Formats: sequence, structure tokens, C-alpha cells
Amino acid sequence: MENVLMQVCREMHNLTKRQVAHKMGIPTPEYYELETAKISMTREHGKALEAIYNIKFNYFIHASEQIEEIRTLREIIKQQKEELKRLNQLMEGGYEFIHQSKQAKAS
Repeated sequence: MENVLMQVCREMHNLTKRQVAHKMGIPTPEYYELETAKISMTREHGKALEAIYNIKFNYFIHASEQIEEIRTLREIIKQQKEELKRLNQLMEGGYEFIHQSKQAKAS
């Protein structure tokens, strides 16, 4: 998942990821992880981006937080789907048991 704000700003300024990392004073791999939201944005990262793009740092922080919220919600949804699948399997087993019991009583 991309930090779209970082990506759009970088592309609008015709900068490479390496160039932005250099301007921020961070290693290029760290910048890659920021833009792909693999690591959380710190206030220092946001301030460095503010200096580059003249956009308030809190916008960058907020964009990063939203990505983390989306990831959390996706994980919750995934867990709920797995639980629902398990419950459906249990219910199917229960229906089979009831059906077999009724057939046994009818015999």
C-alpha cells in the first residue's frame, strides 16, 4: 500500500525516491519503506517532507495514520471472515447431525 500523498508530491516535483531520501537526510531504503507504508512516519519525517514540499507536516502524519487504520481494519475483516467460515462449517456439521438423527429415528 502506497502513501499516496508522498508519492504524488514526489512525482509532481519530478523527484526520484533516492533524491527525496537524500533531501530528507535518510537512507534510500528507509524512504522506500515510508512511501510504501512499511514503517510509520515520525514527526521528523513529516518535518523533512514539509521542508521539501512546503506542505504542513501534519498532512503527511495524518496520511500515514490513515494507512495504518486501513491495515488494522483489513486485519479485523480478515479475522471475522475466518471466524464466519469456521461457524458455517460448524453449522453445516450440526445440520448433518440433525438430519442423520432424524433419519435414524424414522428407520
